[in-house]
Amino acid sequence: MKSRRTIILGILVVLLLICVGLVVFGTFAARQRDELDQEFADIMNVCRGQSVTSAATYNQNGGQNLLIAVESNVSGDLTIYTYAIPDDMLATTARDVALVLCLDAEREVMIESCPYYNVDDEDKETKNVIERYVYERNLKLIVAQTGEVLADETLRGDEPDECLEQESFRESQNVIKRKGDSISNGDLREWVRQFMASL
Repeated sequence: MKSRRTIILGILVVLLLICVGLVVFGTFAARQRDELDQEFADIMNVCRGQSVTSAATYNQNGGQNLLIAVESNVSGDLTIYTYAIPDDMLATTARDVALVLCLDAEREVMIESCPYYNVDDEDKETKNVIERYVYERNLKLIVAQTGEVLADETLRGDEPDECLEQESFRESQNVIKRKGDSISNGDLREWVRQFMASL
């Protein structure tokens, strides 16, 4: 009986330590994000149409141009998003930024609606639907000093499975939503690498 209490107490202590660690890590990550947003406050406004004359000069002749990514959420709030930029191209201070990658919030876009009816239904009236969605994200690559837009594109994630000729639906289920894959940070970094190599 005593060993069972010891094991339960040990498990509770471990769970408590994990919870404390998550709170500390979350607080640290939030503080780090706030510091980044403060450091790059003027640069973030490039995504709102402003230029920053104190930014690094954009080298059109293939030299090193450092970038920062700025993400807009669905409310229009801006934040620094470092995961979209390859490490060797990422600016670490605001004065080093030559280019800004502005990322809109990812959104779902319906690409197909597939109607289905019960095969025993004589009037062939649509009873069920499968809706297929992809994720899209608009991005712009902008010269920080001048506001010149170098690229304005929409990236699209992978499509979900196709609609089959026959599908199964639960009795209370009229609509099935199939969603493709989100646009990953790796997809964004690959786009940045390919675009920068084409300049």
